[in-house]
Amino acid sequence: MFDRMPKFTPKFTRLDIDTIAEISLNLGFMLEAAIKSAPDDIDIFNVEIGNFNVEHPKKNTPVNALKAWTRAGFSIRLNKAERFSRDLHRMCAALEREFRCPAFVNIYMHPKMSRGLGEPHVDDHDVLIVQAVGNRNWVIDSEVSEIPMRPRTLLPHEVLDYSSGWPTPNEGDAALLRSSNLGFVNPTEFTIKPGMMIYIPAGCVHQASTAGDYSIHLTFGIHHFRVFDALLVALQRITARDTRLRQPIFLHRKANQSSAPDPYETLIELIPALLTNVKPDYIKDVLWEMRERFSMEQKRSIGLWDHQDGEPQQRFEKTRRWRRLVEKNLIALRYNSTRARVSFPGGFIDIPRAAVPIVMYIRSHKEFEIDEILSLCALSHSDVALLLREFARFEVLR
Repeated sequence: MFDRMPKFTPKFTRLDIDTIAEISLNLGFMLEAAIKSAPDDIDIFNVEIGNFNVEHPKKNTPVNALKAWTRAGFSIRLNKAERFSRDLHRMCAALEREFRCPAFVNIYMHPKMSRGLGEPHVDDHDVLIVQAVGNRNWVIDSEVSEIPMRPRTLLPHEVLDYSSGWPTPNEGDAALLRSSNLGFVNPTEFTIKPGMMIYIPAGCVHQASTAGDYSIHLTFGIHHFRVFDALLVALQRITARDTRLRQPIFLHRKANQSSAPDPYETLIELIPALLTNVKPDYIKDVLWEMRERFSMEQKRSIGLWDHQDGEPQQRFEKTRRWRRLVEKNLIALRYNSTRARVSFPGGFIDIPRAAVPIVMYIRSHKEFEIDEILSLCALSHSDVALLLREFARFEVLR
């Protein structure tokens, strides 16, 4: 993946294929859960000579109503589907642990002869595409262009999901987003079948269409942090110490505003201060903070739904009894005013500062129920349950 070249893999193991098939079978339940809680995360679109008509189902719309859209030639996309599937949540969490960056998954359902996103386009993040149902024709360029700052597709991106979640510079020229400006240099065409996977790095031009009656595929987005993310964190840290960087600048001074500071001179004066602060040890601190920021937010709000007996259910059982498996003196807790880290045999977990009372309670009690610790902090029931499950993953709790 680090050589930035597209890759194609043959079939998975039988177990992997069965897992993908099970996800496809549960798609109706996942869509039902999304319609009830987040209908705007379901995109219904169709390509019409380079234009997209994007619709969203109304809240509590019957899932069967979506079939009418597909019969009319529309495609359906479920964004961040890991929120509605335990298996998808586990896959995204594994990708996040491997690459230490945010990972999400979208599910695409395409009708017969659908072109999906239409013309050639590129993404601003790496993607792993897994075919689940039907066949899909792909054209992928083996030449990777420069990585864009945001996706160059025809879909309207009202809220851009940047890799870091922090402010990102805008490319400015909206024409850069038009896929008509993109072309293939050395394209390769192939068809993927259920169980096959392809890797497409950011900046790689690609295009797809349905080869048959119906197609479902999963797109795992891997949002690597970028160099400018680190520079933004460095600037934030410097600004916290140097009050001069918080001064307003006047981009245009009128004749009667001669006393206002000249913006050019202000910036030129502060550049040496920036360079003085950016030293090797300082960069190490910046990278540490980036890892800590990501650890605090890693998949905390994901996986809230499960499917039992054909109905979407909230997974967090209020009556479940937890048991500590590790001796209390082997659980170490370090924290400051904003964050905390819990260490134990076999690893550690970075947690919100608000969760410190929960860890203290766990250390002092061999067994407990989740209701016993909800009143100890301001975290929601779902966040506390996810935290306990993270401890269970490391065999601290059961």
